[in-house]
Amino acid sequence: MLVYGTGVEKNETEAVLWYQKAAEQDTPDAMMNLGNMYNTGRGVPRDESKAFPWYLKAAVEHGHSKALFMTGVYHLYGMGGAVKGTSFVHKQTNVHAYAQTSMAS
Repeated sequence: MLVYGTGVEKNETEAVLWYQKAAEQDTPDAMMNLGNMYNTGRGVPRDESKAFPWYLKAAVEHGHSKALFMTGVYHLYGMGGAVKGTSFVHKQTNVHAYAQTSMAS
């Protein structure tokens, strides 16, 4: 709501603080949103090295699909301290696909 000014005055800096609190309490959507704020420089200075760990945590610990995608992008281009290359991306995609298949069984 603070990010877009829905029902309240728009305040991206305050939104980052709330995303941070929620992310620290292990909320995957907050981790993703906090990563996005750092990735785009909304409410904070743009910093890929601060965005990447939040994407990675949401992806690895929670299987957050958008965070998995962003983690792949970061690895593909070597952004934010991620190891550049596609082997990690393929490995993580296969692990996630296996987990989804196993859960469906």
